[in-house]
Amino acid sequence: MPAAGFMSEEEVKRLGGAVGAAAEQSAGTVCPVVAARSSNYERAADLVGVFAAVAVSVLLWRGAHDGIVGLHWLLPAQLVAFLFGALVLARSDWLRFAVAGRALMTQRVREAAQRTMTLGRTGKPCVLIYVSVFERQVAVLADESASAKIDSEALRPVRDAAAKGMRDGKPGEGLCTAVTLAADLLAKHFPNEAGAKSEG
Repeated sequence: MPAAGFMSEEEVKRLGGAVGAAAEQSAGTVCPVVAARSSNYERAADLVGVFAAVAVSVLLWRGAHDGIVGLHWLLPAQLVAFLFGALVLARSDWLRFAVAGRALMTQRVREAAQRTMTLGRTGKPCVLIYVSVFERQVAVLADESASAKIDSEALRPVRDAAAKGMRDGKPGEGLCTAVTLAADLLAKHFPNEAGAKSEG
């Protein structure tokens, strides 16, 4: 299900049409999935809270040294600073993005895509196109039966098409192109036997 605001209604309709055409083209299936985010990055929030607590500790220590404040305020102030820092991050996407880092986000997107693939097994060879909006990343996976004939390198153009659509502000167009490319791969290795017989 597309994340709210990621694609227009017209783009969603076009994507549905592309998925339908892909289903008729081969014995496999192409599954585009759009997620709002792939993780809540709780550890990143904790990290900001720790930084805030350390900063408050330094200020209080200096204040205690100068006789401005007593050290008995240190522990409560640390706790408040930690909670405040963690809550600020929880409400700030740009800060969460900065603290989490690209490598961690790539890992979480991949993990979320793998979970989605496991939960959404259809029994047919499948290519999953997983788009994570918050991370602005795309993961493309082939399930066990499809990956026997379609390697990760062959899937690179599929991922690149979806990623380009996001970069260009045309996510629906990019996903439709990605679905078509994935369908072509599936049709090459897993042809639609019913369609082949009717043509013969």
